[in-house]
Amino acid sequence: MGNCTDVIDARRSVRDLSGDVPEEVVRDLLRAGARAPSPHNTQPWRFVVLGQSSKSRLAAILHERYVMKFGREPGAEERASRLRTRIEAAPLVLLLCLDRARIRTGEGREHIEWVMATQSLAAAAENMWLAAVSRGFDAAWIAAPLAVGEAIRNALGMDGSLEPQILMLLGRRSIDPRPKSELGWRDLTTFLERSPWMGALSSRSQRMPRSRPTFARWSPVDRSSADSAGGPS
Repeated sequence: MGNCTDVIDARRSVRDLSGDVPEEVVRDLLRAGARAPSPHNTQPWRFVVLGQSSKSRLAAILHERYVMKFGREPGAEERASRLRTRIEAAPLVLLLCLDRARIRTGEGREHIEWVMATQSLAAAAENMWLAAVSRGFDAAWIAAPLAVGEAIRNALGMDGSLEPQILMLLGRRSIDPRPKSELGWRDLTTFLERSPWMGALSSRSQRMPRSRPTFARWSPVDRSSADSAGGPS
């Protein structure tokens, strides 16, 4: 694929995956993740590559605990079953974890350090995703581990300092994803003041007045068809 912008524009959440992911591509994705920025250069993450047996254990525990936790919600059983099937079918499954042993503590900074670490893990995940797209592969970001982290650690025999956050499914798309509705950059940007370099850039965007600036109200995009067990689209 071409330049970075082309790769970003091509990135989509694709949850139904098949095919194979070559070993050299797996290495490239892990290398891309490791290059993400992190607070104090601590790299407070661990990337877990799941094999077939560990995929099955993870899929089973996610299904069980998801139903236990959200079973009263309409369609919870169906969503959990669909997630289990997708995990087991995905050619490559990566579990991205925070490593609390590498997060700075003390001086009342625990929360902000945890937030910065979480942000950096998200950057690592995006690096991996874009690297996959650049090599002609697709991915899905699944947020379900956030709800059942302890159960995942126990099922996979992971160290207690690891906090499962993101499940990434990778492979070749089996089905083209539905067209998505999203806000454009003009809807998401507020210019505090006009600068000469902006030109027409801000002409259709929100600009904040000098006195008592307030952000414009906005209506969220309809996500009724989204998979609530998933992550970013």
